[in-house]
Amino acid sequence: MLTKIYWNNKTIFLCVSENAFNRVESKNPDKTWFPTTAAEVAAAIAQISVASESCFVLVHNDVDFLITHSAACFHVIEAAGGIVVNQKNKMLFIFRRGKWDLPKGKMELQETPEFCAEREIEEETGVNQLSLHHKLMETYHIYEERGLQILKISHWFYFSSSFEGIVHPQLEEDITEIKWFSFDEYHHVAKSNSFDAIQDVVDCYSRSTNFE
Repeated sequence: MLTKIYWNNKTIFLCVSENAFNRVESKNPDKTWFPTTAAEVAAAIAQISVASESCFVLVHNDVDFLITHSAACFHVIEAAGGIVVNQKNKMLFIFRRGKWDLPKGKMELQETPEFCAEREIEEETGVNQLSLHHKLMETYHIYEERGLQILKISHWFYFSSSFEGIVHPQLEEDITEIKWFSFDEYHHVAKSNSFDAIQDVVDCYSRSTNFE
């Protein structure tokens, strides 16, 4: 098992063994830690925060242990969104702040990830008639806002939709364009201008549905 946390130009890999990292990434990390306590996880995160390198690995036999204690170092925000596929097997993408992205948004109080994902998709794109198939994955992204280091945990789901109407980008959320991409169109048009985490979600969807 391997989980990624994106932090500006840095990536933190949380995994159960060095071999798990090597099998997936086929490269050498800049630094590897083997923490056994919450304090050791926090110390590793502190070192990463000031490091100039880009690839870091934390190894523990329980990845959830690493996720929990890494998250404790930050202010956590949860969000949810999804890949929506229409009857032509095309995926729904939004263009926001210069990047192709998937519709998602912050979870509200007492809201389930599934409900949040469906609500955000409808609000950001106008696409409805959504049918939930299964959960895909979580992504982790650290950023700074008003001097606060925030870890955003995004829950991703796979939906299909029979929607054939006109899409409506939510302009107040800086969404300026909405497109349906085939898998090939995504790779040729959007992939190079989307976030690494979004590429991970598309890859997870592809593996889970044999879409390729």
